[in-house]
Amino acid sequence: MTKQLLSCIFFGALFSFSGFSQGCPNYTITLYSQPDIDPFSQRFPDCTNLQQGLVISGPVYNLTGLQQIESVAHNLNITATNLTSLAGLEHLHKIGTKIDLQFNSKLESLSGLENVDTITGYINIQNNALLTDLNAFDSLKHVGGTITIAKNEILYFINTFHGIDAFRFGVHFRKYRITVYQQF
Repeated sequence: MTKQLLSCIFFGALFSFSGFSQGCPNYTITLYSQPDIDPFSQRFPDCTNLQQGLVISGPVYNLTGLQQIESVAHNLNITATNLTSLAGLEHLHKIGTKIDLQFNSKLESLSGLENVDTITGYINIQNNALLTDLNAFDSLKHVGGTITIAKNEILYFINTFHGIDAFRFGVHFRKYRITVYQQF
């Protein structure tokens, strides 16, 4: 009986200690507000490489709670937020299936994505009314899918994507009066 009691105590302690250091959840993380983002690093302190996707939408003003994230295995989807930049994602270097940035009416800059060097899928940047440049993608070396940039009202000049050495499909720009300064 003593051995059984000691075994129960040992395994109970083992399981409870593993809860103190949580890795990344094995599901797409969906964050709908600033209170969802702010405690992320405390809730998942050892989570640097997301196993699935990351969806950010709603009344979100900054991404500093996500600053430990280095990679997203699937989609990074940032839609209909109040973000002016993507500061807080400076450690991010790899995005899996796609990056989708849409309907962020206050987004002026992609600042925060300067260290992303690989996107194994596609890039979709649409309907970001105040976006003025894509310079944060200057470190990008590999894109596995199509780059679509459309309906960003004041994005007139694109002088980025200089370092891409592996590129699989095409580039689509859908907007009047857009000038591209890069040969693909």
